[in-house]
Amino acid sequence: MTGDLLRLAARMERERRPFALATVVRSERPTSGKPGNAALIDPDGTMHGWIGGSCTRSEVIRHALEALRLGEPRLLAFGADEERPDDLVRVSMSCASGGKVEVHINPVLPAPVLLVAGDSPVALALLRLGSAMGYRTVATASAGEAAGEELPDIADERAEDLAGWAAMLASRPPGTRFFAVVATMGREDERTLASLAAAAPDYLGVVASPRRMRSVRAVLSGLGLGDDAIGRIRGPAGLDLGAEQPEEIALSILAEIVGETRRAGAGGAEAPEAAGGEEAGDSERSGGGRAADVSGRATKNVARRDVAGDDMGTAGAVAAGRATKNVARADLAGGGGAPIASDAAPAAAWATDPVCGMTVPVAGSASAVYNGRTLHFCCEGCRGLFESTPEVFAANPATGPA
Repeated sequence: MTGDLLRLAARMERERRPFALATVVRSERPTSGKPGNAALIDPDGTMHGWIGGSCTRSEVIRHALEALRLGEPRLLAFGADEERPDDLVRVSMSCASGGKVEVHINPVLPAPVLLVAGDSPVALALLRLGSAMGYRTVATASAGEAAGEELPDIADERAEDLAGWAAMLASRPPGTRFFAVVATMGREDERTLASLAAAAPDYLGVVASPRRMRSVRAVLSGLGLGDDAIGRIRGPAGLDLGAEQPEEIALSILAEIVGETRRAGAGGAEAPEAAGGEEAGDSERSGGGRAADVSGRATKNVARRDVAGDDMGTAGAVAAGRATKNVARADLAGGGGAPIASDAAPAAAWATDPVCGMTVPVAGSASAVYNGRTLHFCCEGCRGLFESTPEVFAANPATGPA
């Protein structure tokens, strides 16, 4: 791996931009990629660096984008023997050069964003526990004021303009996780939820009782929010753990976030019913649904003592694990910088090379027209072979009628 590539990776980490690191870990001649060759792949499909010729590049980019989407590493084996371990992702190696090569792809994702709206004891507990878990915590402008807390000691950043934050996060790059919880305890819940729903967060929850949630959903519908968007709001937020104290409620919400994130990474298994949904009836549920009752019974001074976490032993972890505070919000959108030996490949459109069977990006690839259909090739060699004897490849589905 070159120093230029290491510096680019370090810069992208500082700018909180996701990327995938592809490294050649094994090869058999004849292959141009050798162990130690490495490349960095942007979320837009741009490759920086070198991992081998065109026959492997397009597949590495495609799998890197999938690894970014799922947040999971993978090991590609081009031309692998059948006796190789099952944890390998086998990829055909049909190009004329032959050989075998294995490429490890590791997604490097920025810390997930946890935005908490509100200044309630539950909101403050969420910020503290979220920071201890490694989230990039963001507090709304009002969070912490009523409780007398200093926000720099609670959240990594402060959202002065909630609508602006939501608009910025709506265009976040793939691999950037965004979770939001509204814990305002009835103060402009609906407008806050509507602003956050526009950003399509990976999780959007609200601390409220089942009875209150029926009213919230009705108001959101009146504000023009669609049924699908309303249905994705988890209310009452949190798993049913029998939680009562603010920290316990915050724990139930973060547990729900972790569970849904893991299910999404495992293939998008259907999530359980929202904690305290309509089926729960009008009774106040343990967990997120009891937060309004807890908030009403506890005084602010008691809440501050509870949320401070002196008995939880988390203060040191929070201080040690928190990233540099008040970084410019524009960092989320990604920074600039000159690319290093880049090869662009948009993630939107892919095709199958009718000669070697490789998956190639439509944009920028070698192409030819056959039977009224545009075909795409991994390299000029495959296109030349096809054009010299197209009848040989006529049975390939990729060459079928337009």
